[in-house]
Amino acid sequence: MGRLINWVINFGRRQAKRLLAVGIILGLFFLAQLPVLSKAEKNTIAEHFAFSRLPLPQVMMGQGKQERVVNPHLVRHSGWISAVGAAIALNDLDGDGLPNDLCQVEPRTDQIIVAPVPGSGNRYQPFIVISTKGETLGNAIRPN
Repeated sequence: MGRLINWVINFGRRQAKRLLAVGIILGLFFLAQLPVLSKAEKNTIAEHFAFSRLPLPQVMMGQGKQERVVNPHLVRHSGWISAVGAAIALNDLDGDGLPNDLCQVEPRTDQIIVAPVPGSGNRYQPFIVISTKGETLGNAIRPN
């Protein structure tokens, strides 16, 4: 029995740092757990939010297409490039302190359109960003 107790004491001394580290990690793990909301709490929070569909401003210049013209080496990926090329960023372009202006990249027409956010008033007409070479910026940045 004495040998067993000595072995346990020696084992504890040799492994003390490791056991302490495991204990600290487990304690931090349980402290870092995110709170769980009940379904009723989630529904109460969600009641404050609503979404509605609004049309985006369109400035048609040329015929729209389903897939972008891409570098010949990327033809196999043209569908994917066309799908991920669309983007919209909200900005404060007119300096009124609100992010109520949008910059829309439209891969179907290779246009970059700047316009007021729908529902924020007609403060200015939507326009297409044109490069210094006189071409739409979409054509200027498209890989050839």
